[in-house]
Amino acid sequence: SATAELWAGTTLTADGTLGFASEIPFTATATRMTVRVYSPAAGVPVRIKVEDHTNPTRSVETEATTTLVNTWETLTFDFATQAAGTAALNLAFTYDKASIFFNFGTTGATTGARTYYFDDVAFGGGAPPPAFAPITFSDAGVTYTLTGFGGAEDATVVVDPTLATNQVARVVKSG
Repeated sequence: SATAELWAGTTLTADGTLGFASEIPFTATATRMTVRVYSPAAGVPVRIKVEDHTNPTRSVETEATTTLVNTWETLTFDFATQAAGTAALNLAFTYDKASIFFNFGTTGATTGARTYYFDDVAFGGGAPPPAFAPITFSDAGVTYTLTGFGGAEDATVVVDPTLATNQVARVVKSG
């Protein structure tokens, strides 16, 4: 629909709770997360916001841009470089909740409805520390809740569009 806001996105939490089971273990030298994304267009800004689920004013946002069309790619998000106009990473805060925004800054009325997928949300861009295992939607032991907002309400776990044995998150930012 023409109602998707420029900030429409999807909040990801573990087991339907308000936050992850453990906080994201940011340090002065470990400030990156990676996410595999599948986008219908290249040049799409993807923003991630992490916050303290008990205090949403304690947050940091950063962006990466897609370069491929209808192909999986891994984007790296460096929270040491926050998005313009947002708060800087504060290592004294607890960050245990994440939201992802596809085509941030553009309304659905501008681009029309688009479907995006994401998977393998990981801390550090490599092997994560044991305290924060990668989020893969294929893990039968964990049920993730996806809460869309602002015109991205159609967020759910579905079969990967390129590999039928894999589960991924699908986000439709309405037109």
